[in-house]
Order: sequence, then structure tokens, then C-alpha cells
Amino acid sequence: MNANDLKVEFFTDPKPEDAITEEQHKQEALEYATLGMTTLAARATQRIAAPPEMGRRLSQDELALWRWRYPQIYMSSPIGTDSWETLSKWGQRRDWWSQLTWPLPADIRSLALSARTAYDALEIWTPELKPVPRIGPSPILIGVRGSSRYLLARWAEALEPLEEIRAKMLSRRGRRAFKSRRLYRVDDYRALHIWLPATLAGCGLIMAGTALAPDAPRNLAQIFGLLSLMPAAWAAHSIWLRFSIRRACEYAGWIMAEE
Repeated sequence: MNANDLKVEFFTDPKPEDAITEEQHKQEALEYATLGMTTLAARATQRIAAPPEMGRRLSQDELALWRWRYPQIYMSSPIGTDSWETLSKWGQRRDWWSQLTWPLPADIRSLALSARTAYDALEIWTPELKPVPRIGPSPILIGVRGSSRYLLARWAEALEPLEEIRAKMLSRRGRRAFKSRRLYRVDDYRALHIWLPATLAGCGLIMAGTALAPDAPRNLAQIFGLLSLMPAAWAAHSIWLRFSIRRACEYAGWIMAEE
């Protein structure tokens, strides 16, 4: 599907009812200038020229919702990014957004160009457990300003209702899925957590079989057999985790890396 055909939703903070209009700012600037108060006149003029506020500031509860939904962060700048402790806590990973492979709709590209001067950094959050070269469901564009994050937009073929995402996150299955995601390590997962223990267990069994030879000490087979139990259990647990993370992805809408 063409990226420009995706549905796009933009977010802004609602203006308070007593917000001063542009015309009022112009009148304020004119009156300050007439009175000779040049500094106040300059400030009022700057408020007139300031671009409209983009993005909606996320509360801690809203930020938790989006962290649960999106394991992958692409950042334009390291300014204001999360610490590794925070990323580990939420089971997220980050990369430079030069590595992003998902095409962006024209409206999102235009918004990002406009917003890059209004924020310290921009981030695109996606539901990948590892970068994959295909379009997936509902990424979001985030603006970072200081310690705050602002939701600018999200886009997808069919936008997910926020209450549906929240219900999944709070459900028992959603909590189990999140726990599996935190335990799961995509990088070197197969090598370290499956093939290595399986190989060790296989070597132990082979050595145990060799130790059954008539001229071998009787206790060698028992020793090698016992030594193979630990890596075998390790491999079995990893296979179970692999199965559980796939079920978690199906429920939460995360995308597994192609293997």
C-alpha cells in the first residue's frame, strides 16, 4: 500500500478559553510601542510571529500506553532521549532515524519539517521488535522538548482506537505479553539462547554415551548426563520464550523480525 494512502491523525493541545488571539497580540504590541516600552513590544511581536503549537503533551499514563504499544524508537537527535535504564524497563530499543525503512506519508514528512525547529528532537515510534523493511500498523511521531514528550501524529491503514490499546495493555494477557517482551532479546537471541545450550546439551549426551563403553569409569556417564541437563533446560526455556513472544506479538500487534 502506498504510504500517502494511509490515514493520518494530528494532535494539538487545546487552547484555553481565555487565550489571547493574534489580533489582541497585535494591539498589545502597538500599545507598548506607542508608550515607548520597546522590550514588551518586541515580546508581543514575537508571540504574533510564533508558529502554532504542534503536538499534545503526553501525561505519564499516556506515555506508558504508547511505550507498551511501541518497542522501537527512531530518534533524530540524542537530545532528551531516554536512558538505557528506562529503555530496559519498558522493553524498548532505539536507533537513529536514518535507519528507518518505513515510508512516511507526505503529510507526516511536511509536519516533521515544520516541527523540527520547535522541538529538541523528533522520534518515530514503531511496533517492531527489530527493524523490518516493510510498512506496519500505526507508527507515531513524537516531539521531545526538555523532559516532556509531545504526540504530533499517528498514521496507519486503519487507526487503532486508543481505548482498545489501553484495554489490551491493562488486561492480564497484555501484562504477560509485556513481560515476555522485556525478557526477549532480539540481538544474538538464537545464537546465545537456543543454539548454544542445545549444542552444549548435545555434547554432554554424546560424552555420556561414550562414557558407557565397557572400559570407561561407571560414574562418567552419570556426570556427563547431569552436566547436559542444565543447557538442555536452558534451551527448552528459550524455546518456550520464543513461543510466548510470538503469541504476545499476535495479541499486542508487535512485529517480529523475519528470521
